[in-house]
Amino acid sequence: MVTRLLNRYAVTLGLLAVFFVMANTGQAATISAQTDRMNITIDEAFNVTFTADGSIDKEPDFSPLKKDFDILSQSQGSNISIINGDVKKTSSYTLTLMPKSAGNLTIPAISFGKDTSQPLAISVGAAATTPGQQADLILEVTPSRTTTWVQGQIILTVKLMSAINLRQYNPPIPDAGKFDVSIESLGDAKQSQTTQGNRNYLVIEQKFALYPQQAGKLKIEPMLAEVEAVLQSRNYFDPFNTRSKIMRARSRPIEIFVQDMPAQFAGKTWLPASDVQLVEEWSPNPPVFKVGEPVTRTLNLFADGLTAAQLPPLMGGDINGIKQYPDQPVLNNAKSSSGIIGGRREKIALIPTRAGSFTLPAIEISWWNTKTGVTEVARLEARTVQVLPGNAATTPSVIPDEQFPVIENTGDAMDESVSVVNTTNNWLWVSVFLASGWLLTGLAWWYSRYHAMPAKVVTGKTGSPTASTSAIKKACDNNQAAQCKTALINWAQQTLSAEILNLDDFITCLNPATDAHLIQEIERLNAALYSARPAGWQGRALWQQFQSLHINKASAANDTDSRLEPLYK
Repeated sequence: MVTRLLNRYAVTLGLLAVFFVMANTGQAATISAQTDRMNITIDEAFNVTFTADGSIDKEPDFSPLKKDFDILSQSQGSNISIINGDVKKTSSYTLTLMPKSAGNLTIPAISFGKDTSQPLAISVGAAATTPGQQADLILEVTPSRTTTWVQGQIILTVKLMSAINLRQYNPPIPDAGKFDVSIESLGDAKQSQTTQGNRNYLVIEQKFALYPQQAGKLKIEPMLAEVEAVLQSRNYFDPFNTRSKIMRARSRPIEIFVQDMPAQFAGKTWLPASDVQLVEEWSPNPPVFKVGEPVTRTLNLFADGLTAAQLPPLMGGDINGIKQYPDQPVLNNAKSSSGIIGGRREKIALIPTRAGSFTLPAIEISWWNTKTGVTEVARLEARTVQVLPGNAATTPSVIPDEQFPVIENTGDAMDESVSVVNTTNNWLWVSVFLASGWLLTGLAWWYSRYHAMPAKVVTGKTGSPTASTSAIKKACDNNQAAQCKTALINWAQQTLSAEILNLDDFITCLNPATDAHLIQEIERLNAALYSARPAGWQGRALWQQFQSLHINKASAANDTDSRLEPLYK
């Protein structure tokens, strides 16, 4: 019986509470604003709480705060209380704000539907400290140089110095605005300790490599480092210093003057670097050249201050009497705190087709020394090689213009065969027998050579240039590197009067003066295809450059004389 009475009493109280709440719903709410501090510095966050006593008819609009403050976080709570039959509803909104500038700022009136809060004035001091005193948090951004050339490397060092304990740090990223610049991170941040004045600082340093893609004034906007600082608590019940606050440090803006490619540079590919090395390797070493036997030549190009995607092809021109079969190039970037060293490796199988003396032409790579401001040349000197005849059992020594092999006495075996038959009556039969043997030897050599050599990839000229252009656009839009490569080769085979088997062949048919940007994008595509992460390739820039090329080539589609001859045949 008592339990039933208590239940009825509770239900009655609940109904009364609902009644009073509904009865007071139409009353206007009183909005108040309060901060936890009235005087702060520009690198400190603070809390502001908006309290609504009564029912509000609309959620608050905090967008006016974004003019002078960054909203770091936001939370909400509500409470309903009944005191002596008086129902009171309270809603609270707490925001953590960070000022964008120093001075006397105003927290504007915030609208809660028909009701608004009153403006609230706060004072924001500059981050500067008094003479002889060091700031708790310092952010320094330093470029390796303030003047450079387009596509030249700039090392940007971002250093955060903290004299307080940090719980969390979000490293900032350089922002160049609308200036066209490529940014590469040079690894993870490194920590160290230093002392300034009489204070110890934790130093967190991170470096970036910047490659401006246009001339002009490159402006790095002030960078903002945001940290969660641990406060030293004196509370006996908080021995683990669990209290913290958000703090920020701003850097000064950086301006770098980017010069265009100098007129005195006469190289085929613009390569601004601090050092370039061109070296070769042979297998076997030293190389021994024989007719029909391959020798592998490996060309290595290393550039300090450039990425591998910026490096040009290395293979030289044709060599009459020696066939060349290049492998796919291998690209690699070595990153360190001092920058990026790009590397390009090309392996070429050299197979002589006849004996004699041959000259491998010199290979020269012109580059611009960013330290001295002059053109330099990385060079492999011309090399004269002697090609020995091949083994008589497998390879004839000379193949003149695809004619029947010439019968020659090339060894002791031949001398013995001749000495066995010394009568005039049997000489004719001996000659026929030897000729037949040489014929079979020549055919065997041709068959083994044909099947031993790496087969060329033969891509049929299927479809039309219009269809290939559509395929290129589709692949670029979808960032599909492999499909883009196939479409580019198909388009080149259908449009250019050249034997195009790969992207390097396509590049050799382009004009470095007018198609330099397209060549660079194709090199980036090639690098993506042979990198560990090909999915990161973006095709938008290649499509933009290809459109310009397509317009230029389309106007000369019927002019076969204007097309470049292929480098490799």
